[in-house]
Amino acid sequence: MNQIMKRLEIIKSSIAIEDEELITSQVIKLKEFDDEEDIKEIINLLENANFLEVLNKIEHYLASKSAVRVYVDKELQSLKLELKALESQLQKLTEEKNEYLNTINDFNIQYNIQVGKIIKGILELKQKIKEKKLKEKFSDLENFKNRYENGQSELKEYEKKLNDLKNKIENTDVLDDEYDRLLDELKDLKSQYKQKEKEVEQNKDKYQEYEKEIEEDIDTQEYEDIKREYEEFNKEYEDFLSKEGNELSKEEEEKLKLIYRKAARLCHPDIVQEELKEKATQFMQLLNEAYGKKDLKQVKKLYIQLENGAGFHAASDSINNKEILKSKIKELRSATESLKEELKEIKSDEVYKIATEIEDFSQYFKSLKNDLLKEKERLENDFNGAIEDVKIEKGPIFEETHRDINKEFWESEF
Repeated sequence: MNQIMKRLEIIKSSIAIEDEELITSQVIKLKEFDDEEDIKEIINLLENANFLEVLNKIEHYLASKSAVRVYVDKELQSLKLELKALESQLQKLTEEKNEYLNTINDFNIQYNIQVGKIIKGILELKQKIKEKKLKEKFSDLENFKNRYENGQSELKEYEKKLNDLKNKIENTDVLDDEYDRLLDELKDLKSQYKQKEKEVEQNKDKYQEYEKEIEEDIDTQEYEDIKREYEEFNKEYEDFLSKEGNELSKEEEEKLKLIYRKAARLCHPDIVQEELKEKATQFMQLLNEAYGKKDLKQVKKLYIQLENGAGFHAASDSINNKEILKSKIKELRSATESLKEELKEIKSDEVYKIATEIEDFSQYFKSLKNDLLKEKERLENDFNGAIEDVKIEKGPIFEETHRDINKEFWESEF
């Protein structure tokens, strides 16, 4: 009874200040008590916007119930009001955060539409140019590697010959003339094996040192950075293309934002009862996905579901235990402070700053597009011609060893 009377008082005040959103939220709460005929009639009048008659009806209802004395626990009432105020503050901060994120998202959408393909092309060209510069260095490295691996194979052949020869000696009579000849052959083979082993070890050192030299080479490091940048951008760009949302008119955009805000207030996970938090989180995710895709139809559908029974009761309306209320207040205060910190970070984000400082988006993207096209043209010229004249600098390991490597290979490469 006390709760009904409080909500009716709120509705009276809301009508006076013409706050339709607050009226709507209270009507949803009143529907819990529509088994009373008077309340059902008041709800019907409110839904039909018959405010003059509904005020009279509310006054009559409050007067008829005024004789009923209800004990009010002031501490409990204060805690519930404090929690409700925090719920309202959290909702407002969440709306503010969503507005900031939407500003960034809208800018990123236009950024990808206007220049995404050009930037992908620029990063791809940079990667190819670095690949071309590194091609000969990696060819050198591959040659070192092949010499080392071929030497290892030759060592295995020597080991096989040595084992075969040892077996043959073991099966030969020491008095046989063949025995002395086989011993001499074994001695020569062991000498060849040791020489080959030394050669393989040297080739291994050269290969590992040149590999390290290339790893530390600035061109290699720049190539890895460009490659990573290209892969990250390409993934984001492909994701954007696969999730590109609907194009809305300015009027539809405003409608989408309004309905989203109303719906978000009815299912905010941080302010609902504990047992409904998981369900509210899932509903909020669906709402955010639809909003991100600018799916006005889906956002409207979810809002209608919330209005017609799928809504979630705020914790301040259902908790009457003082200790639980205090715990919930502490939780919401912490969530509010965290949200304030998030807002500071978002506002300091470079993309957000650009998006909020640009006065003419059309001119901004036109200028950016022209600059990027010039950069792409310059890189194309580098890749197709100028890069061929670049001399590849060789490190100290190369200088010491290149004369030992197949002459024909070097002549064909330089």
